[in-house]
Amino acid sequence: MNEIQRDAALKGARWGGQTSLTGALSRRSERLEEALADLARLRAWADCRDGCLGGARLASVRPLAALNRPITAVAAFESVPAGRAAAPNAVILAAAGAALEAREPRKAAELYQRMVDRHAAGRLAVSEDELYEAEKGLFWAHLDADELGAAREQARKNYAQGTIEPPEGRALWGAGDWKRTDARVALGLSEIYTGRPAAGERIFSEMLAQAPANVAALSGLSAAKTARGLPRAAWENALAARLHAPDDLGAAVRLAHSLMDARRWAEAHEIIQALGPWAAQSRAVSQLARRWELFKKFEARASFGFAHTSNRNSVSSTNPEDPNIELRLYSPPLGYHWRAFIGSAWDSGRYAEGEGEREMFLGGLQYRGPGLEFSLEARDERLNGRRLGAGLEGLWQPGDHWRVPFSVQKNSRAAPLRAVNSNIRADSASLGLGYYWHESRALNFNAQMMNFTDGNRRAAFSGNFSQRLWAGGHRTVTGRLNAYTSSNSEDDNRPYYNPKKDAEAGLGLTYANLLWRGEGKSLSHALEADASRYRQENYGTETIWTLGYHQSLDWADSFSASYGASYGHRVYDGEPEKNINGYINFVWKF
Repeated sequence: MNEIQRDAALKGARWGGQTSLTGALSRRSERLEEALADLARLRAWADCRDGCLGGARLASVRPLAALNRPITAVAAFESVPAGRAAAPNAVILAAAGAALEAREPRKAAELYQRMVDRHAAGRLAVSEDELYEAEKGLFWAHLDADELGAAREQARKNYAQGTIEPPEGRALWGAGDWKRTDARVALGLSEIYTGRPAAGERIFSEMLAQAPANVAALSGLSAAKTARGLPRAAWENALAARLHAPDDLGAAVRLAHSLMDARRWAEAHEIIQALGPWAAQSRAVSQLARRWELFKKFEARASFGFAHTSNRNSVSSTNPEDPNIELRLYSPPLGYHWRAFIGSAWDSGRYAEGEGEREMFLGGLQYRGPGLEFSLEARDERLNGRRLGAGLEGLWQPGDHWRVPFSVQKNSRAAPLRAVNSNIRADSASLGLGYYWHESRALNFNAQMMNFTDGNRRAAFSGNFSQRLWAGGHRTVTGRLNAYTSSNSEDDNRPYYNPKKDAEAGLGLTYANLLWRGEGKSLSHALEADASRYRQENYGTETIWTLGYHQSLDWADSFSASYGASYGHRVYDGEPEKNINGYINFVWKF
């Protein structure tokens, strides 16, 4: 998940939790009155000399935090280094909470740890409630700092310390077990955000088996379903939490996020508008509002690629050999589900029979709705004359698990550039069927038909199965099984690669790892290796392989980039070739 989605699930639990909107508003008013009274007393100390100024600054930490001025509160605490060692427990906890709000999680962790150390040393008596707040705060501080291993260990420690069985006759995970509930929810979230969403799902499911109306468990299960790529199930769990607690701030935030994931934009917007007054007081609400702002922005996409083969005289070159570029600009939403786009593309190829260079201008509409997304595109293509093309492609998802991709194109972009360079074009249609279990397993099939203007008819069928083999922290290993076969009605005497029949079957592995993350930015990479046996009619069977390396960069929440390269060995018409491919993609919302 991106930064906003990740924060929505866990900060929603922290800053929303089981907080009633009306109750929180009443408590907020009381805190503000107390804060204003404290500040009035501080103003009376304005003529103090240095001896009491430090105490005044420390005393200002709590009212500043209550007045939702976390950065100023942290600065007030930091400005009195000599007095911090003897600062009251409540002041340290207030400063730690303010540091979390000010996005300084490591400073918050330091302050919370100071409270834990005080309790261990027996100095300046720390109550059980204060120790509980400090240890819970340590979990959230580690999580905010993306120290996921430390967060998971802290959650396990907090839960182990709170596993005393409730007295006989008291409901498990009920209102009287709020500390145990908090600890169990934190444990479930720690599993999700350390790459173990299945374990988090089990924890929340076990809680709900004993207390079906527990709002924290329902919201946590929704977060787990989101992490597993099951948006409808996530929405259903979030809706159940909201129905059980209509005034719960965290449940409202979680439901709004799940509605956006399910592309139920109008319903999400209604909740976001209702929560608007809380944006200045709740970090979870402000992050939700930021996600909605991004949804309403323009979106620019750019892709750059290149391909190179060791044998330019062969007929293998089905893709551009020189740099190719495509640019697209998407409008803000038209209503909720539609948006328009315009763009241009350019690609070229150098072949034995000559060079080809294609320019393309395109535009259309995109629909993004619950369970269905598709694009209608019109193209003006120029290579060996001017041609108009059109296409419809999309994805239908009747549920979280079944997926049906489809495509119909006139003057298809799937036609090899080498064929187009020889004034041969094609129409195409494809239909797929996939079953998605969860983030760790998926199965897909696809069939494609192409009618070339030279009379050739091509039928191609492919399938792949992927299974995550190992996950630990930020690291995953995924295995793949791939198969492909095609047949053509005409012989291979064509100016493009056209085997009478061919087939391929093989396996692959992907190792992925998060290299760095912090302050809303992240960098991840993946290493891929594939090996297959390839058979072409009249040319025998050979081994082919590909090695690839990729990186993905998320910079804040409005810009992302992905780039990579691959090196492979292929065999065409019995002739071996080495291929090098590379790409760079950008997405910018503004």
